[in-house]
Amino acid sequence: MTEGVLGRSSAPSLRLRTGKRAFTRLHAIFLSRRYAVACKRAARMASLSRFLSGAHQRVSVMALAAMPARYAWSEAVETAAGHVAAFTEAVEDGGARLRLWGQDVLSRRPAIPFRGGRVRAAGVFVFAAAAVLVFSTTMYGTGLEVIMDGQPMGYVGRQSEVVTAIDNVAGRVSDILGTPYMMQPDVRYRVSVVRRSRIFDQKAFEQQLFQSVGAVKLLHVLTIDGETIGGLQDRKALDGVLEGILAQYPVSGEGDTVGFSQNVQIEYRYTDSGLETDARALTEHLTEEVRPAVYDDYTGAEGFGAFCRRNGITRERLEMLNTGVDMDRLEDGQSLLIKGALPFLSVARGHRIAYETELPFEIEYLDNGGMYKGEERIKTKGAVGSAIVTAEQMELDGQIVGVNELFQTVTLEAVTQVVERGTKVKYALGTYKHPLPSGRLTSSYGYRTGGFHHGIDWAAPKGTKIKAADGGKVVFTGWNGTYGQLVIIQHSNSQRTLYAHCSSFLVKQGDMVAQGDAIARVGNTGRSTGAHLHFEIQINGKAVNPAKYVKR
Repeated sequence: MTEGVLGRSSAPSLRLRTGKRAFTRLHAIFLSRRYAVACKRAARMASLSRFLSGAHQRVSVMALAAMPARYAWSEAVETAAGHVAAFTEAVEDGGARLRLWGQDVLSRRPAIPFRGGRVRAAGVFVFAAAAVLVFSTTMYGTGLEVIMDGQPMGYVGRQSEVVTAIDNVAGRVSDILGTPYMMQPDVRYRVSVVRRSRIFDQKAFEQQLFQSVGAVKLLHVLTIDGETIGGLQDRKALDGVLEGILAQYPVSGEGDTVGFSQNVQIEYRYTDSGLETDARALTEHLTEEVRPAVYDDYTGAEGFGAFCRRNGITRERLEMLNTGVDMDRLEDGQSLLIKGALPFLSVARGHRIAYETELPFEIEYLDNGGMYKGEERIKTKGAVGSAIVTAEQMELDGQIVGVNELFQTVTLEAVTQVVERGTKVKYALGTYKHPLPSGRLTSSYGYRTGGFHHGIDWAAPKGTKIKAADGGKVVFTGWNGTYGQLVIIQHSNSQRTLYAHCSSFLVKQGDMVAQGDAIARVGNTGRSTGAHLHFEIQINGKAVNPAKYVKR
């Protein structure tokens, strides 16, 4: 075609078509060469994969052979076997990954550059194998699966850990039960490769074993005064039992209290599984009577005092136990409560009460020197007051056992009584007591051989104390002729007494003595035939018969 006005013809020239064909042939030759190189490289990768798979199989056989040996030989063999098993699993995993990668390379056109590709591929494979080895060694290990009495218990690292755990658990259970406990389970072991996180340490396996023991159980345990009563799994149910017992004794006002008289404790702990009970059975046990109520019949012929002594109870206690019963109007044969029923768990309630009471008046004494000692005279008469007492009435299982006064409010003040009492001493009482109560009469007042006897003689051992027949002033102590050692007491202006033949004096002239005071000792001085007291009473200077005045 010839060129037109606008330019050259659009049909391609022969030179251009020839060039294109040459370029296409060269490109095909170049691509075929690259593809061939890629295929060779993929074949090498497949060979490497087969080599790794074979190595995996050999190492697996070695690991399985080493596993039983570790328990028969030493801990070193055990550790080596664990590492071998982990390595074999890592190699197996790496070989599988390489096979998949090689197949992927063969299934598609390679994109690996020709120059330096072999070196980079080898580096990738070495790094992948090392990473798989480290990961497998860290995450996996060999363990012993423990099968106890046919039940899997988990994995441990050593058989010795199981033996130690059994001994420790048996000792712990023995401490809880308070009696020896033996554990002789049928234990079997199976070697396995497992994740290290599933292998128990010593303490973890021991706790796992302890929780499987059926002789003990974790319960909410009720104790009363240190004695274990029973246990429930549900704490709310146990609290409900105790609250139900307290609810039988309601509080009715401010200040009222209710609680158990014993020390009641709840502990959440392991205990004998045989102590587990239910709420109903526990309630029946806690409310059962350990001692029934005690009654006795009153006998009119016996009397109230004898009735109380026979039962060992006071009137106040008897009135508390038998409220509403008038103890002053008891009938013959009337039954009275002596001791209330005693349940296993006792409830104490404090009930606030108020009552009116009298306030006794105080007595104030004033000394009066114009009155003799022993004389009293009321100067201001006292008057009782009144008050409202607020007290806590203590009850045990519904029976009143005491009343504790809290405070009182005075409604009427008491008036103090003033009493005058004498301080003046009155020695002479005007009556005579025997000066020698233990003496033996040897000579009376009146005529006798040798003349008139003006007194009475009483024989007594030498040194016996002589007492003043009446109070007064000692006017003489000393020797007086036939009287020997003599004491004279002046009782009034007209009366005096004489005490003769004394061995010694206990007073001196001028002393004031009271009736019954010791003044001398029996002797044998003066005209005397033996130790005795000559006692004489003189009125207006004349001796009188002492027998008419002396009182034993």
